[in-house]
Amino acid sequence: MKNGGRYKDGRDSIVYYGGDFYEALGTHWVKIDPKLMRRKMYELDVSATPFQVEQAMSVLADKLCIGPGMPQDLGGNVPEDVENLLPLQNGLLHVPSLSLYAPDLDLFTTYCLPYEYDPDARSPLRWLKFLDELWPGDAESKLLLQQWMGYLLLPDTSFEKILLLYGPKRSGKGTIIKTITEMLGKHNVVAATLQSLSGSFGLAPLIGKPLCAISDARLDRRTSAAGVQALLNISGTDLCSINIKHKDAVSIELPTRVMMATNELPSFNDPSGSLAGRFLVLRLVHSFDGKEDRHLRRKLEAELPGILNWALRGYFKLQRDDAFVEPKAGLELVDQLATLGSPVRRFLDDDCDVGPAHEVECGRLAMAYKNWCDSKNERHFGDAQFGKDLAAAVPALKRHRPRNEKGDQHYHYFGVGLKSERLARERAAGVVARQAVTNTAVPLESPLAQRLRESKAE
Repeated sequence: MKNGGRYKDGRDSIVYYGGDFYEALGTHWVKIDPKLMRRKMYELDVSATPFQVEQAMSVLADKLCIGPGMPQDLGGNVPEDVENLLPLQNGLLHVPSLSLYAPDLDLFTTYCLPYEYDPDARSPLRWLKFLDELWPGDAESKLLLQQWMGYLLLPDTSFEKILLLYGPKRSGKGTIIKTITEMLGKHNVVAATLQSLSGSFGLAPLIGKPLCAISDARLDRRTSAAGVQALLNISGTDLCSINIKHKDAVSIELPTRVMMATNELPSFNDPSGSLAGRFLVLRLVHSFDGKEDRHLRRKLEAELPGILNWALRGYFKLQRDDAFVEPKAGLELVDQLATLGSPVRRFLDDDCDVGPAHEVECGRLAMAYKNWCDSKNERHFGDAQFGKDLAAAVPALKRHRPRNEKGDQHYHYFGVGLKSERLARERAAGVVARQAVTNTAVPLESPLAQRLRESKAE
């Protein structure tokens, strides 16, 4: 035992974190296969029974358990603030100062970039040319990608953002994801689907991983509630309760960021629009189908140290501006994501007025929504769900039961109204106004009557 959590067996340093044992390698910490861990225990006592081994592992896990954060300083000797250290093959890079320190396994982190830091690496010319091919004349899109790649280097999730690559097939989405995967290291990236994240154990593979890459982001909104919640949990900054198969659930902070690629905008079940607001969207419009450079991946791998330096500049730009740049085309797609994620929002856009001056009887609005769903071939989940989704889409919505002129009481929504009822009232008001003008107008005098009146006056 050392420092309340490190175990010396003569060869390895071992800790227990997030439901698994980890051992120290030269540059970082690696998860120990449970079978290998059992074998280590048998080596300590060859006469132990399987039950005794499981018992001993449980006791050892309690003794070697460390806190929920990653990275963390296990011995108090790490030279800089741990959240700003980037492990590479030749040491620990303190990113804000670009100072390089010797590797130190008192820093508990489960990932390390698979190459060395070289401050004098050549500029990644092929990578920059590739970006010019994707976004000719679009500096904002290239800057957003640079900021995002810099954001991935450290375990900072404070911006609570998700990157979405949207474009036709062979438009560069896969190459971007592969290049980022090579920059971070394949073992540091989790390839997932929205369906897998929605499962009972979907978050477990993300423990200690800086990136979750979803290469096909299609998901039917009718089955996406769990997927939406998973994305909100991952992209947030709170502790996540994570179920691990055959083990107790753990509560830890995930250092994971999410990026997605899709040929069509996903339709999330997101009535409040909270998930849509977390997206940064990069739109790709040029397809290279039939014109691919089959050797591009190999060329970009050779430029990884230069691509890292380019990403580091993106990190500094993000810190300077304290915000991601958002291209106009991307903002328009974020609005579309919010609309696609909520049929109620589309109904409000089509058939309703929203604002404090509007009101409508609850039953009439619910019936209007049901008719709208029928006309749009949207599934209707009942009036109770409609009321819940409506409140999420209109935060200022109020529900009261006023008494009408007959003394009857019916529930009304205040803050939303039906356009059809407003237009009917306006038409009725217009008719009344015209009638009033007609009734009060002075009749026009005919020419004959005018001449008779004038002759009498003479």
